[in-house]
Amino acid sequence: MNSRTCGIQGDDRISKGQVAKPFEFPWMALLRNKQGEFVCGGTLVSSRFILTAAHCIRYRYIVSVRLGENDINQDEDCIVLDGEKECTLPPQDIAVEQEILHPEYSERHKKNDIALLQLQKAATLHHSVQPICLPDGTPGQRMLEPTSYIVSGWGLTTEHGTASNVLRYAVIPSVTLERCAVSVRNLVAWVRLDESHFCAGEVDQMDNCSGDSGGPLQYISNRTSRFVQQGVVAFGIKSCGEKSEPGVYTNVGYFISWIFKHVDE
Repeated sequence: MNSRTCGIQGDDRISKGQVAKPFEFPWMALLRNKQGEFVCGGTLVSSRFILTAAHCIRYRYIVSVRLGENDINQDEDCIVLDGEKECTLPPQDIAVEQEILHPEYSERHKKNDIALLQLQKAATLHHSVQPICLPDGTPGQRMLEPTSYIVSGWGLTTEHGTASNVLRYAVIPSVTLERCAVSVRNLVAWVRLDESHFCAGEVDQMDNCSGDSGGPLQYISNRTSRFVQQGVVAFGIKSCGEKSEPGVYTNVGYFISWIFKHVDE
């Protein structure tokens, strides 16, 4: 699954900031419904597959995916690096061939909120379109956790319908499931967190409101210096943007066997 090229930024000279620059997160995807609206995010995990949340595609009639985008309102995304102007290639809009929801997805209980979109044709890979790496390990295996994570997206939410035209990101710490569960119980009493979930945020009022539903929670591997996807944005606390509360993500590592079962080259 593109293991030789996954998780590499298009240009490693780009400095970090809240607003993402062109080439910075080349695996980011926008999901478009039949009305022509961008309604969720996702990530390119191979040339023909997008990883996203199940709640993003059930009943939403996703017809295409956009790759290689940074500023939705700009025809061309450019940045000045070392005194020279560099621009991305035009974004790629690719039709969806098949939706693959996890067979045990439960919207009510917020379980197994993960899905794949198979594209009708392979994406053309270049500096602004690259797949993200997926975690190693078997389902349920606990790995050594990084100290910080990055959530990125255009701020699209199915609950509020608001968005940023420019890709943004936030750096947040992980939160234990035990601590996260206390906040979740205040939101929905019947939801029980387990190893299929992952929590992060609860600092400086930053959580997955900074990213799309279906978008990635990612980290930089100490071993490979590449970006690895830890989670898929699932749901957050309703006080998002007003209190420091954690966001809840689908734990990608827990579902790695299911992903590999469907994704090939």
